[in-house]
Amino acid sequence: MGQSGYGTVKAIGALYFMALAHQCPDVHLLTVSPGMTRGTNGMRDSPALLRGMAKCFSLVMTHSLSTGAARLLQGLVDPEWKQTYSSGTFVGSDQPAKAKGKVADYGVKFKEVYNEQVAEAAFEAVTRFMNKLDPASLKQGAASSRASAEAAPTPTPAPAPAPA
Repeated sequence: MGQSGYGTVKAIGALYFMALAHQCPDVHLLTVSPGMTRGTNGMRDSPALLRGMAKCFSLVMTHSLSTGAARLLQGLVDPEWKQTYSSGTFVGSDQPAKAKGKVADYGVKFKEVYNEQVAEAAFEAVTRFMNKLDPASLKQGAASSRASAEAAPTPTPAPAPAPA
């Protein structure tokens, strides 16, 4: 799925919550992008050259993990956001190419974000998919994933060179 898959899943999630906001008018729902953040280990399994390039990129094009977390918290508890952004809004960086900085309603820049027919279709598709999943297999899959992560070998640092 790769990065294009990530964007697709993010869009489906935003559309799902937009439709859910319409179905639950008493609840204020936002989709909030934390932006592109440093310190998430998102590139940990990439080749060294790609990790190095990403590190250089991240110094210019990203913000701190705490800034991204603050965005999420604002979406949950900041009364100004509730007044500024209507329920169902997708809030993200006002300069999506940079994925950092001030936030804005994505629908202002990208009108296609707020297509109610597409949102309803995404909601129905996700709901149908989730209803077909067996809760026991989800728990088993989560436990298996945790066990795999815990069993993964810890990288050993290279020994220090001997003094000359």
